[in-house]
Amino acid sequence: GLLGAAGCGTISWYVIANCMLWGVFYTCAGLALKRWRPGATKDKQFGRAPDGYERWAYNLSILHQAVILPVIVCLALLQGYPGRSVDWLRAPSEHLDPVSRHVFYSTVGAMSKDFWIYSRPVEAWLFLHHMATIGGCALCLSLDAGGGLAVLCAFLGEVSSATYNLHIIRPCLASKWLEVVAIGSVNVIVLAASAWIAFMDNYWMKSAGYVGLACMLFILRTGGVVNAAKKVYGEGQWFPEYDLSEGR
Repeated sequence: GLLGAAGCGTISWYVIANCMLWGVFYTCAGLALKRWRPGATKDKQFGRAPDGYERWAYNLSILHQAVILPVIVCLALLQGYPGRSVDWLRAPSEHLDPVSRHVFYSTVGAMSKDFWIYSRPVEAWLFLHHMATIGGCALCLSLDAGGGLAVLCAFLGEVSSATYNLHIIRPCLASKWLEVVAIGSVNVIVLAASAWIAFMDNYWMKSAGYVGLACMLFILRTGGVVNAAKKVYGEGQWFPEYDLSEGR
């Protein structure tokens, strides 16, 4: 889809090249984790139930969400913006600094690699989530207004998703609560931000597309949070790797 958009001139080949480079980086990182840190021993230690994906796959996602993206944002903050923060939030995407744009490039690369790095096809819900995220990143790079706000929403969405992966590899009541609070609160923030973007000076199809994709992601992510909240009282101990009954 992105290659077709580049061929039509809707998206520059520079954008495609950056996304592909990030995809190659995450593929190499995944192969390294699979080779040297598969995590089978820790899965037994933390009692993680098999779900078709190995521990390294979740660690790879956390690498993007909780390590790479914060580094990109910190570099962008160090670079600074010549103006008010609200002006940066409302700025067109083409006025974003090159570092900030890598929030979108790296996210597209991280999502794309899931379609070829595993020895199994992704589930339907994950396919929809990834396609909506990739499409959203492509749209965000073409916004006439609200480019900075779109960067912030993408960053918060990805960082909050790290709590989902954390709970998968370290299942306990504490990580479940963290997932529910983080993803639930970010869902509300992003939905409110999408309403703000809808009233900015964007071409109506871009506004409608952004709101539509935001609503799709909101439904997918909220569904996961609701299921997590239903189970939150059945997890037992806060930190199951420690026997809290000792000494009683």
